[in-house]
Amino acid sequence: MFAVSRAVAGPLGLQEMLSRALAQVIPILHAQAGWICVLRNDGDCEICVGQWDSELSKAQLSACCRGCPACEEARRRGQPYIVSTLPAGCVLSSRIPGLSSHVLAPLQVRGQVVGMLNLACAEGVTCFCKEDLVLLEAVGRQIGIAIENARLWEELQHKEEIRGELLRKVITAQEEERQRIARELHDETGQALTSLLVNLRLLERAQTPAEIVSQTQEMREIVANILDSIRDLAVELRPSVLDDLGLVPALSRYAQECTKRLGIQVDFIAAGLSQTRLPHEMETTLYRIAQEALTNVARHAQTNHASILLERRGHEVVMIIEDDGCGFNAAQALDTAGRAHLGLFGMRERAELVGGRLVVESAPGGGTTVSVVIPLQKESLCLTDSTPNASAAQSSA
Repeated sequence: MFAVSRAVAGPLGLQEMLSRALAQVIPILHAQAGWICVLRNDGDCEICVGQWDSELSKAQLSACCRGCPACEEARRRGQPYIVSTLPAGCVLSSRIPGLSSHVLAPLQVRGQVVGMLNLACAEGVTCFCKEDLVLLEAVGRQIGIAIENARLWEELQHKEEIRGELLRKVITAQEEERQRIARELHDETGQALTSLLVNLRLLERAQTPAEIVSQTQEMREIVANILDSIRDLAVELRPSVLDDLGLVPALSRYAQECTKRLGIQVDFIAAGLSQTRLPHEMETTLYRIAQEALTNVARHAQTNHASILLERRGHEVVMIIEDDGCGFNAAQALDTAGRAHLGLFGMRERAELVGGRLVVESAPGGGTTVSVVIPLQKESLCLTDSTPNASAAQSSA
């Protein structure tokens, strides 16, 4: 047992941990072969590791035997189970020539079977006895806990990889935003100021009142355009309405602007937040998630309509963004650490940073729903002088 404990100790990946554990168990029980099957999240079973000696070839045992009565019996019992004679028609006898019997030990954690340890003997060799079952039951619990730890470790590694990608994306986005601002200041604001300078020189040379009025009017229009462009740039960076009036007015205005900005019509409904301001970081989080979700709709959903529902439900704030577009495989996207899905991970990270959770529901051809739920602390709320109809604000671009 100590050898098995040492083999599965430490932060190891699932494959490495199971290989080390199996390498210890096989000689202890004098088996000629062994393999470990692990249950996946979808309930299916797969062989993760296997070790074989010269007398028993690996043959074609690359996948678990579906519907194996011996495995089902071991799962039902929740205890190791010796199969002294393989059942008639057992696929193992055809897949592994020379196999006469084997023992199955469920791998359990908190009473849940997460896999199966299989040890095999060649024909004419007696490997297993009832005394071995006590040892195997303890080994099964130990490896079961190690499987859970390995999965948690791999999940942590996966999340760290995603966080690294998100950090790189943030840095890249910041640099791209700086470049965009520099271009706009140079190309638009800079040119407008140059035009204003030219008009000032023309104004100096004006000789009649009519010329002075004409140049003054033209300069007034140039200044107004400069102010508009600077105001638009500031709103894109940080909408002042979010700081001044709160999340409901900010989302209402953003929904109205989506037709111009993104080319989609967005309906917005808010309820239960009439004269209430949420904490600053919560409002920013929900606003940015809505921005990212609607940008995804414009880029990928192949639709021109979406909706936002923002609602207070008891001690939670709920925001739901829906579209009737082409949809996608959400489970597969969230299991993939590729750059194409970093926006989804970014939204989820934002929600988790304020203690919330984000769920994406979608299927090909079935549209997409992004739901955010954030716990609401009573002491974190503050009253505002919002208009009475803010709690039922509706806007449609």
